[in-house]
Amino acid sequence: QIASMIVSELLYLYKDKDYETEHEVRTFEARSLGDSSLQCHRDGGDFSKLFIETPAFLFENPGSRVIVGPKVEHAQTIMMDIRHRLARQNWSSCAVVQSRVAYR
Repeated sequence: QIASMIVSELLYLYKDKDYETEHEVRTFEARSLGDSSLQCHRDGGDFSKLFIETPAFLFENPGSRVIVGPKVEHAQTIMMDIRHRLARQNWSSCAVVQSRVAYR
């Protein structure tokens, strides 16, 4: 039961196989809860999500792109915001596009 409870808290980190064409990158690393590099993001859900910012290696590679999901509300606004953030870091060569994958 304890293992099931722990795993259920991580399920949001995994995407359904239907989205494999998006080639999304997600990484995992075990850290203690007191680690000073942990940051907290509350997106209006029931709980906050912990994360660590990584180096920008994904944005600097030729052909890198950010794919905004097919059901994201206000996608054009979100994409403009991402482009702006990338440009401020001199990563303008990273494309920002909206997914064309059919949402189930």
